[in-house]
Amino acid sequence: MTKRFKLFKSIIGTILILIGLLVIGNIYLPINSNEYVHRNEDLLTLRNYLINDPIYQKGTGKSRTFFGLVLNGYPGANFQNEYEYLQATDWTSAVKDIKYQDTVTIKVLKNNFEKFYLYRNSLSFFQQIIYHPIDRFEFYSLEYNGKEYVNNLFQSAKDYKEERNVLSFVIGLMFIGTGIYSLFAQK
Repeated sequence: MTKRFKLFKSIIGTILILIGLLVIGNIYLPINSNEYVHRNEDLLTLRNYLINDPIYQKGTGKSRTFFGLVLNGYPGANFQNEYEYLQATDWTSAVKDIKYQDTVTIKVLKNNFEKFYLYRNSLSFFQQIIYHPIDRFEFYSLEYNGKEYVNNLFQSAKDYKEERNVLSFVIGLMFIGTGIYSLFAQK
């Protein structure tokens, strides 16, 4: 083995081990409540009617699982809850209760909506690539006829993280194992 290859192998092995340690370490980090619990000043209330029925798409293969709404007054904006946001959303009741042309009220994160929808023309090409997709927004509240369909988002985030802990641990061990193999493997 050449000296350059040994150095490359050592660097790659060290990087893989560090990635594995970061993935496993992330299991023990607490959930940041500021990401899921917002004051009313941080949220923007949007009220409009639906241009089609609410969508629940079950992911298969490469597609994602999400619950989505398309509001009339915001062309090009997709309001979709997935992952922990989907777990907090009572989408089964929403699909039954809410239909085409019903007026709903949702709350989205004000800064994101203003930056990526209202002022999207001011984003450079590279910013659009970095923040892709810029047309998709999570909603923190969905209200129709006085009934709220998004409940306890912070608890859902905790539950979602706990569900992913075993998978994260296995992935972290795989990175560490690959890194150790890369450090000690002989050509």
